[in-house]
Amino acid sequence: MKNPHDGDFKDLAEDHPELLLRLLGILQPGTKTQISHILRELRLEPLAIDHAYVVEGDAGKYVVHLEAVTKWNLKQTASMALYQFLLKRQEKLPVVSHVILMAEKYAPKVLPSRLLYVRKTAFGLRHPIK
Repeated sequence: MKNPHDGDFKDLAEDHPELLLRLLGILQPGTKTQISHILRELRLEPLAIDHAYVVEGDAGKYVVHLEAVTKWNLKQTASMALYQFLLKRQEKLPVVSHVILMAEKYAPKVLPSRLLYVRKTAFGLRHPIK
């Protein structure tokens, strides 16, 4: 990202993940949580997750995965399914992913509130990836 605030976002994500997750509304105020940053073991060029955390709190233990993008690009967001698979396999925990669009001027007119990835079976049936 060539956004001037990209460095600020990365600093916040790496140095103060709990604050970032609360700021984004992923963690609710007053909830007791323990957060640990997952080391960037999933670096496979050209695939590279932005930020992932193991969160343990009232709702149980799960992974929060954040992808920060400047422009909305369906090909880039499609890699989220792979990232979810790799994180779930590595951590053996449920994974919740969020796309953070950093620049409103590059947003599409209608921004989806949720992405659903579908895989095809050998029989052509479609199943949501969970």
